[in-house]
Amino acid sequence: MNTTTYVSVPCCGNLFTWKKKIRTHLNFERLDRAIVRNHWVNIYPESLVTHGQFTCSNHCPIFLTVASRIHRRKKFPFRFQNAWCQYQQLDTIVEKQWTSQVQGTRMFKLSQKLRTTK
Repeated sequence: MNTTTYVSVPCCGNLFTWKKKIRTHLNFERLDRAIVRNHWVNIYPESLVTHGQFTCSNHCPIFLTVASRIHRRKKFPFRFQNAWCQYQQLDTIVEKQWTSQVQGTRMFKLSQKLRTTK
């Protein structure tokens, strides 16, 4: 049994993709769309269709933008290692960073000094 379903990709911008003048009325419709399978949406959940401007045709172009889930490495929190206490220049490095001049609020100064010491 095939459970594949199809969905229309959400759109932004101009809602209509086709226009035609009938007698004195200008009619607009959304004829053109991007249809994808449901598992494709799971791979590209932030996909979006943008409708362009009408130019020389009665159809406007549609643009499909996809952004896949790229697995980026997470930043690991800073962890102090006790072995660093054995480093002979540790006191010099920490003192240099904590005596440096930083402009801003007290909290900003603290965060900057922690960042540079790290």
